[in-house]
Amino acid sequence: MQLEAARETCVAHRERIPLLRTRAAETGVHEITGLGDLVPLLFSHTSYKSYPVSLITAGRWDRLLRWYTTVSVVEPDDVDIDGVRDIDE
Repeated sequence: MQLEAARETCVAHRERIPLLRTRAAETGVHEITGLGDLVPLLFSHTSYKSYPVSLITAGRWDRLLRWYTTVSVVEPDDVDIDGVRDIDE
């Protein structure tokens, strides 16, 4: 069941998440047929730290949320950024 869920998730999100699409192209993994196909698609820890710092210093939370969608399947549509002054808020 978990392998099938991974297969479905990959198919559903490969075109929406640029980094996943890139990893699939670079590694040649175009289909999840076994557990060995998952590891090459994992993002490095630096991928999650690749956001432009200028978005934080400028308080561009809307743009930061847009960047977030490039590394996550979670849509941040319901995040309320009204009145947010810094990253800790």
